[in-house]
Amino acid sequence: MSAIGERVARFKISDPKPARCAACFCSADATTRFVDLDAHIDRGAIVEDGSGAVIDSIDELHLCENCVNNAAETLDYKPGLHQTHLRLNRELMRERDELRQENRILRQLVGEQ
Repeated sequence: MSAIGERVARFKISDPKPARCAACFCSADATTRFVDLDAHIDRGAIVEDGSGAVIDSIDELHLCENCVNNAAETLDYKPGLHQTHLRLNRELMRERDELRQENRILRQLVGEQ
């Protein structure tokens, strides 16, 4: 496996979820997914206004799905395009299989095997 392949293989859905996204600082909710990029960072601390109490520190690179999607779109990656291509390919393969089956039946009707 290449060095890039090894690096990407370490990316995974964050479990447990971090308290916040390392990029946009949004808080984790029940539906937001995070990607663990397996990298140590020092984004500093989130402190409470007024008292200066440390609420959270961000030491690991966990990004929310919105930030990952925005980054992908910045690189001209179209998240829905792959799904569309996969769906169309499956439809074409299904039609191909149906046509092959119909062709077998027609060959049997005309006496070819």
